[in-house]
Amino acid sequence: MAKNRQAKETSLPVIIALVFFIVTTIGLGVFVYVLYSDQEAKDAEVVKAKKEVTDMRAAVKDAELTARITRVYCGLDEGTGDQSDLVIVQNEVKEGTKPHQELQKLNAAAKKRLPELAAATATKFDDAVAAYLKNQAGGGMAPKFDSSSILAGNDFDIWSGELDDKKQLKAPKSSLLDLAIRARILRDVAMKATAEDRVSWDNSVAASNTVNKAYEAAKKAFNDKAVELPKSFDDKIKKINEAVDALRDNYRKNEAATRAIVEEKLRQIDDLNLTIRQKTAEIDRLKDTLSVINRKKPKEDPFAYDVPQGKIIARLADNIVEINLGSNAQVQTGLTFTVLPIDFPQKGRVSRMMKMRVPDNRGNYHEVEMFVPKATIEVIEVLGPDVSRARITSEYSDVRDRALPGDLLYNSVWTKGQADHIALMGIFDLNGDGSDDIERLVRDFNKMGIPVDAYFDLKTKKWVGKLTDRTRYLVDGATPIPTGNDPNSEAKTKLIGAMKAARDEAEAKHIQVIPARDFFSRTGFKAKVDVSDDRINQAATKYLGGIGVEMPPP
Repeated sequence: MAKNRQAKETSLPVIIALVFFIVTTIGLGVFVYVLYSDQEAKDAEVVKAKKEVTDMRAAVKDAELTARITRVYCGLDEGTGDQSDLVIVQNEVKEGTKPHQELQKLNAAAKKRLPELAAATATKFDDAVAAYLKNQAGGGMAPKFDSSSILAGNDFDIWSGELDDKKQLKAPKSSLLDLAIRARILRDVAMKATAEDRVSWDNSVAASNTVNKAYEAAKKAFNDKAVELPKSFDDKIKKINEAVDALRDNYRKNEAATRAIVEEKLRQIDDLNLTIRQKTAEIDRLKDTLSVINRKKPKEDPFAYDVPQGKIIARLADNIVEINLGSNAQVQTGLTFTVLPIDFPQKGRVSRMMKMRVPDNRGNYHEVEMFVPKATIEVIEVLGPDVSRARITSEYSDVRDRALPGDLLYNSVWTKGQADHIALMGIFDLNGDGSDDIERLVRDFNKMGIPVDAYFDLKTKKWVGKLTDRTRYLVDGATPIPTGNDPNSEAKTKLIGAMKAARDEAEAKHIQVIPARDFFSRTGFKAKVDVSDDRINQAATKYLGGIGVEMPPP
């Protein structure tokens, strides 16, 4: 019995502990269930709140974009660069969104409503202008102004919401503010035009009144003259008739004497014409005699009596020399001289004639006798009254026959303080490049103080300038040479004929004709004197009017 009691006493705590454990487990489960149930409700509320926040932010953004659209639409956009309303709207507004729909609604409403407002405004403006003109005209009704062109329906198609290729909104064409400003300007312009028209009308009325007054005065003066003039005319006609009668009587008295005087004058004219014919025949005979004498007279060197104009006083480095001519002799920069040895006046021209081997058109060399100076120089600076500095432009031999102090300076057409007048005729290819340099030659001679009275223009076949009594030399340039199978043979023949006529004209005026080769060698002017026939023909091509032959560059 004692053992059964002990066993019951031992299992009781276990049962109590087991019950306590079960109750505790159930309570804890209920607690956990309740706890997790509340957390799910809270999570649902958080999700809902976040969605509401997102919707609100989207609504705020849509409202902000709609506000920006409205500002841009009205021309009151804000911000600059990437933060400007227009840029933000273009970047963020997409097709079909609420801001995009609002823009389309706004544009459609404006297109529908604003033309009606514009028409009403134009009508009011027309009525105001008409009333103004009526009041100003004192009751007279002026023509009604047409204001239909102030604002047109298409002007309110400001921002249609069209997208570009990148699916971005295109910029608006204008704004409501632009339209309002334009309407105000048009109104002001119209009012100003109305005022100006009124002033013009008043001026026209005043001018018309002035003209009417002048007309009345002229009418009165005309009526007065209509009475006065017939009487005045009668008196003047009477006096004129009396004067005519007196002149007629005098004419009759003097007619015989006048006829005798006229007959005497006619006889004297006949005698003078006979004398003129006789003198002309005598002049022609003398010209023919002079021509025969000139042809029979042996040719002389036109420069045979040249005298030196100065001399070289020093030779410096770099082919520079100093000469004893300066401002006292009116030396100018660009003036050229031929340098000859100190004994040239005694030995003469023959001492400088040398045989030179020159090539022809085919490259074959032949001997040509040429006048060869020691050197040629060109004045580059006038240093004083009796000294200038010159540059050696050519030198026959800088070893055996170089220009030295004491050598004489010659220029056949220049004398201290003055120069002979010359004329130019022919082709002057100064550097052998196949082009005529006659115009450059004229400029160079005039620059150095040698006047060129005229040159023969081979294109027009006329003198540019005039041969005068002071023209001493005609510098004769090259003549084109006809060749076999030459397509320009006829044109060359005509050109040669024109050159011969010009040369004959100069000789008839007793102007000495000097070949260019001799002229350049005796004036110190540097020019190529052995230009080939092919280059001369090439230079003459532009004067022939034909095709010509193009030559390679030298």
